[in-house]
Amino acid sequence: MSIQFSKLSTITRLFIGAALFVLACIGLGVSLTNFSEGSQLPIKTLRIVIDPVQREELFDQLLKFSDKHAFKYNLTDYGGQGKHFLVYILGDNIKILTVETSDVLDTFSIRFYAPSPGGQAPDKQMVNELVHDLKNFIVSIPNIKITEE
Repeated sequence: MSIQFSKLSTITRLFIGAALFVLACIGLGVSLTNFSEGSQLPIKTLRIVIDPVQREELFDQLLKFSDKHAFKYNLTDYGGQGKHFLVYILGDNIKILTVETSDVLDTFSIRFYAPSPGGQAPDKQMVNELVHDLKNFIVSIPNIKITEE
């Protein structure tokens, strides 16, 4: 009887383990689905390469662009003790995030988004006009390289 109980116990443990594994996979799948629905892909992306000493000039141009369009502008140091910054620009129909993307602090990504995840995407012509206008502001920075992705 102890042999059968031992086998039953092992089989039961394997069954329970397999059931828990399947439930964990289902839970992970639901979590990943919810995450992807809550996250947001950019509508447009600009990649900016500048000399790190020109960061302040970039921030100034982003502020001027924001003021021209009456957008809200926020510049935040995100834990880098003055090294890493996030620029958050918010309009009624657009959200623009600028963040450094390299360890040497010379590359920035400027991404254009709908104002909220799942919200209506802004008009493509409006986005293209904003991208063009922003490029006109930041192209005044010497030796800047701008690529559109």
